[in-house]
Amino acid sequence: MNTDKRPNFIVFMTDQQRADHLGCYGNTVVKTPNIDSLAASGTRFTNFYVSNPICQPNRAALATGQMTSVNGCRQNGISLALDSTTYADVLRAVGYRTGLVGKAHFQNVSDIPAKPRRHQGEGDSPIPPYDRARRTQRSGDGYGCEVRGAWAESPDKLVSLPYYGFDHVRLCVGHGD
Repeated sequence: MNTDKRPNFIVFMTDQQRADHLGCYGNTVVKTPNIDSLAASGTRFTNFYVSNPICQPNRAALATGQMTSVNGCRQNGISLALDSTTYADVLRAVGYRTGLVGKAHFQNVSDIPAKPRRHQGEGDSPIPPYDRARRTQRSGDGYGCEVRGAWAESPDKLVSLPYYGFDHVRLCVGHGD
């Protein structure tokens, strides 16, 4: 018998999907019965704000609780630092088992490096030191785990665990970006 009173929960994130394209938010054309079922027995949000509307930086911000100007993942192609503290790290520290299945996009998913872009104001966040503000690429051991080409060469490739705090990882790397 499980006497643990902590709740089990799932962070379920779809990619590039507007809320009004789900049945649970009133769409009568697109059929989403599985998501609708989860929504009926879970928590739905009616307002959600992002620090960056681009996929990879937004996922990094959600995972770390930090603005993109702080976590360094300002645009697609700049990997989240492996030593970043994520919500999965925090959950692991208090005894949760954590898992990631699907698209993580915490790292660059292609062999094309991010191009430097002119820094533009990002609200009231402090501007990071110059060397971090201009960073466009992270490399070395542990990076390149989500690059599509690496998986084509080695389909049984495994990531080093924990991967951004996740104990169990099954990445989907064949998605389009």
